Amino acid sequence: MTPHRARGRLALVLVLVAGVAGACGDPAAPTPTQMTRVADLSVSMVAGSSDSIRVKVSDASGSAVNGVAVVFAATAGGGSVSPTSTTTSGAGIAAAKFTSGTLVGLNTATASATGLPTVTFTATTVAGPASSITTVTNLAANTVAGAGDSIRASVKDVNGNGVGGATVTFTVTGGGGSVTIATAVTIASGVAATKWITGTTVGLNSVTATAAALTPASFSATTIAGPAARLSLGGRTVIVDAGGGAALQPTFTDANGNSSASATVTYTARNTAVATVSSSGAVATVAQGMTFVVASSSALSDSVLVVSGVSGGLVLSLIDLPRFDLKTDTVLTVTVAIDMRSSGEKLGSADIKITWDPTELTFQSDADPTSPMSVSANSSSSTAGTYLLGVASASGSSGSVVLRTLTFKTASTVGKTGALTLSATAVAGATTFTDLKSKTTAAIYPLKTR
Repeated sequence: MTPHRARGRLALVLVLVAGVAGACGDPAAPTPTQMTRVADLSVSMVAGSSDSIRVKVSDASGSAVNGVAVVFAATAGGGSVSPTSTTTSGAGIAAAKFTSGTLVGLNTATASATGLPTVTFTATTVAGPASSITTVTNLAANTVAGAGDSIRASVKDVNGNGVGGATVTFTVTGGGGSVTIATAVTIASGVAATKWITGTTVGLNSVTATAAALTPASFSATTIAGPAARLSLGGRTVIVDAGGGAALQPTFTDANGNSSASATVTYTARNTAVATVSSSGAVATVAQGMTFVVASSSALSDSVLVVSGVSGGLVLSLIDLPRFDLKTDTVLTVTVAIDMRSSGEKLGSADIKITWDPTELTFQSDADPTSPMSVSANSSSSTAGTYLLGVASASGSSGSVVLRTLTFKTASTVGKTGALTLSATAVAGATTFTDLKSKTTAAIYPLKTR
């Protein structure tokens, strides 16, 4: 064979071998065309918790494609992913752990790969178990006693999200007040509310809010006196010797009886022939007798009966009459007493007469107020408005000597007027037997039903 032919055959063999090799070699690598969600997030997950997310990368025929680089990212809600990038497995799967944000709301994450549509994962986070209870709104630091307003407590999870549906119990722990709703259920924001009415006295008030085994939340407020609702001059009777004097001490209290701020007071004496009163409340008696002194401040007023006795004399009076104007159908108890004052005598005996209008006052009963005197009482004419009282003691008593308590009931009609009149028919000193009747001034108390 000629060299020329040998070279021709070798070339043909090489071409055939190359053709066979081309026909039998490895196929081309598959092309990824789609990425699908395999494991999605829970529709609702606790804030701050974790879940798995997975995607699958496949070609046009749906076959898995491995080795594709996938990037995961948290895109809304403040969460995170781990790992942030990976490659698909032989099954075409890429996976990551998604941890949601700590706040309640929408959370999203994405998976992306070059040339492929991005896949989005979505979940709404909700509050976790209750972890704490705190105060939201409290009463003002200084609240008027007996007043109130709403207070609110908030139940939260460990991340500070409000927990709805939790049962909260409100309990008064100081000050004697009350709550209108003792047990409340939190709304979606974790808040429960009630109205707290403070106690009627001035001082510290407190309420606790509890939920399950959580440390209670505490509310506190210091109550203060409200606006003045009453002006008082104290007792109903001021006893002064003729030519002497006394200082009136007005006090102001709120609707609950707490001491309130003082205000300017104007004084008026009804009978200046018996006593006068200065702008500062100083009473000066002129002659033996009785007169009313009225104290006024804005819409408030009070009055006392000034009894001007003789110098060194005695005064027969009631020591605990509550008011001169009395509510209808009111039961009241008064105490009859003789004040020996500066007489230098001890009371040895006395005969007392007490009268009233039976259409205004109805006698109920009498009693011994632990008097040091032996008492002889006659109530047989009480239906006609007369009560007789005799007292005696061999050793006698000095100072203000209580004699008897009498109980009445006021009329049912508004505007009834009358008087509770005391008179002494005989008064004598102990051991000296001195006749003291002429030195005894007896009080008369005008009354009116309201």
